[in-house]
Amino acid sequence: MALLDVSEPYLSRRVVQAADFESMAHADGHWYAPVVDVCSSSHDVAAAAARSLSLAGLGAPPVLAPGVSAHAAARLERAWWPAKIIDSELPCLSFGTKCLGGQPVEEIGRCRQGCSRRA
Repeated sequence: MALLDVSEPYLSRRVVQAADFESMAHADGHWYAPVVDVCSSSHDVAAAAARSLSLAGLGAPPVLAPGVSAHAAARLERAWWPAKIIDSELPCLSFGTKCLGGQPVEEIGRCRQGCSRRA
């Protein structure tokens, strides 16, 4: 569980706008973003986000039901990167990568319908 904490007291207006656009939470002069390294159900992803946000004393996000709309899932996955909500309406595609030497950078595990990712 991890939390991005931007604590600079004199952020430019553009940086504040960017933090707000990226759905970062603002509290006590800090901007926070949970880092949710979970590929799982909506319930598990939201629980992981809640654990990360609790590091800053922030409240839990709303409970997510299975079948989250594609739009909502895309917004949450962007805000909680690298989260992947596998029971949402958002289609996914993931593929392995290789470094220049031709060796796999990571092994890929099954996630859903050909979508793959290993946490």
